[in-house]
Order: sequence, then structure tokens, then C-alpha cells
Amino acid sequence: MTRIGKENKYDIVPDHFKANIYDQVELLVDFHGITKKDIESAQEKIKKILNPKEYSMSEEPFSLDELQYYAERHNISIFAQKRMKDAEHVIRFYSKDSTECITISRLYIGITLSYEATHNLKSNIMLLAELVRLFAEQEYFEVENVYLIKKDSIYCSSLYRVYQCFDKQAFGDIGYTLKRRLPEEIRPLTSEIYNVFEYNGAEVKLYKSVIPGTIARSDEEIYEATLLTIVVFDTTNADEEIDIVNTLEKLNQISFKVFIHHITESFAEDLVKGMKEMLDRNISFSLYM
Repeated sequence: MTRIGKENKYDIVPDHFKANIYDQVELLVDFHGITKKDIESAQEKIKKILNPKEYSMSEEPFSLDELQYYAERHNISIFAQKRMKDAEHVIRFYSKDSTECITISRLYIGITLSYEATHNLKSNIMLLAELVRLFAEQEYFEVENVYLIKKDSIYCSSLYRVYQCFDKQAFGDIGYTLKRRLPEEIRPLTSEIYNVFEYNGAEVKLYKSVIPGTIARSDEEIYEATLLTIVVFDTTNADEEIDIVNTLEKLNQISFKVFIHHITESFAEDLVKGMKEMLDRNISFSLYM
């Protein structure tokens, strides 16, 4: 493969990568017009899509994090959240290795992928679209928002190594920048930054953090650098019926371009080459071929 150089980092496409630094990826579709009875009626159809030999099923209440995130997405009051927690339940399907969780409720459907194992994002996009289509048959069904959420993390022994991977200007760590100019006066600690902007009709939210810590049972210092990217398409601005697959693929393209802008040229090349280069640079992360 041609070497990825300074002039063509932005020519990389996802298929070029032989390694990734995902912790977690979530696909999410919010909708309305579905009742609990509709979900009950769809059980047999769901089983044809989610094979009981590959998944286990359970009915559970909303987790606190789920409830808070849904309330944030829809500007729901604390009182209304309490009523939801008491009244609403979700059906979850867990893969046998527990690295995939599919959540179905009358408010949304989501797929959460934990990258302790390798996942095919395209096939999960197709799966989510297939599940949504089951409920789209209902007369009052309507998609509200489509989300793609990616959490990328690395763990490095120093800030210097962190910024060999994440671009220090894009990451915006002023403490680290000042230290390089005023080393006797600055000791960088935690950096946390939040950005929101529009990109080709989608809303992009970025949470960037660098947090120091120590390795368990050791005094060795370590830095966790995290890039959380949330790309959202609001269907209220759509002129036609939403195609879930096409929408998520567009959101994925946006998410990838944002990611590329946040990593260094050399780190992009390492991700193309794969695991060995990463290990040679003493970087720990969630990494799968």
C-alpha cells in the first residue's frame, strides 16, 4: 500500500484502516407513533431477525444513563423522567459474547457495540434499518432523529505520546501548548473541551478530554485521551421519507472526516499499517484488526 504522507492524509477512507481505537460505537434512531402493543405484536418478526441461538433476550427498565440521555435529546423535565422510569421498559437482545446490545423500546431502537470484539459497522447499520422497518408499517410511525456515536480512546505514558497521536491543535489543549513555551510555570492536568457545529446538514457534537491517572497497583503515570463524536440528523428538515441506511452511512462519513482531522499524519499511517506499529510506539488502547 502506498505510504500515507502529509499531502494525502485526507485521502484515507475507513477501509484503509487495519486497526481502530474504538471503545464503543452506538447507532440510534428516535421515533414516535409506536405503542407497547405494537412491540408485543412484533415479537415473532423480531425473532426472525435476531436468532435466539445468537442472542439472549431480557425486559429491563431504562438505565439512568439512557433516561438522562433521552431526556437531554428531547428536553424532558425531571418530573417527566421519573414518570418514564416508572412506566417505560425496554427489550434488550445481547449477543452471546456480550459485546453487542440491541435495545428496542416504543421511543427508540439502538445498537451498542463494544469493541472488545471486532464488529462490522455496515452490517449493523443494515440490521438497525431492518428493525426500524418492522415498526415503520404502523400508521402513525415517524422517525425523529438518527444518531451515530463513536468513542475513541488511547492510553499513553506521557502527554508527548498523546499528541503524537491526537493533533494538539485540533484537540485544543492549551495547557500542553503553554508548557512547551513556559515549561517552568505550567504543569498540565486535565483538559476537557466541548464543540458543537453543523456539517453538511448534520449536527456534530465533540467531547474531547485528556485525563491523567495511574496504572492499578502501580505508581506509573498514564494519560487517557478520549474523542467522543456524536453526529445527528434531525428529520424535521427532511423533504422525503428517511432512508436509515443512507442516513447512517452519511453520518459515518462525517464522523470519519472529523476523526481524521483530529489525528496526526503519523498516527493515521499507523492505523493503516495495523497493530504492530501501535505496539512498537508503546500505546495502549482498544485495538482490533
